[in-house]
Amino acid sequence: MDSSRFRTLAHNWEVFGRRDPLFGVLSDPTKQHGRWDIDEFFTSGQAHVSKLFQILDERGVAVAPGRALDFGCGVGRLTLPIAERFDHTVGVDVARSMIQLARKHNRHRGRCDYVVNAKPHLRRFSDGTFDFVHSCLVLQHIPPET
Repeated sequence: MDSSRFRTLAHNWEVFGRRDPLFGVLSDPTKQHGRWDIDEFFTSGQAHVSKLFQILDERGVAVAPGRALDFGCGVGRLTLPIAERFDHTVGVDVARSMIQLARKHNRHRGRCDYVVNAKPHLRRFSDGTFDFVHSCLVLQHIPPET
């Protein structure tokens, strides 16, 4: 993605992060304008990750418990329960406002870090850094290359 398109995308998510971050992450129309209960919001992330790992287990997919990346982590709704399963987890997002909120709610300090991705690539991470990479409800927001 070129830098201009990336900056536009990052700006849009920064606005969501400042105005209504929980709704920006999980767009339930009944929860818009700050109506998400924070505990309900994060509990929904627990359910999502539990179901994900149940499916992986049922299919015989073994996941090493080393390092995990949550790409497009938003405020950490899914990153936190992922961090419970790994030695170290990194949540990465383009919106500084989302990362600030994720850091505020981080209950796995030392095992879970959040970083702002200010570039249109993930070269800040070396190849083979992660044993598990997760992304949910993110890729559809990235415009296809033309």
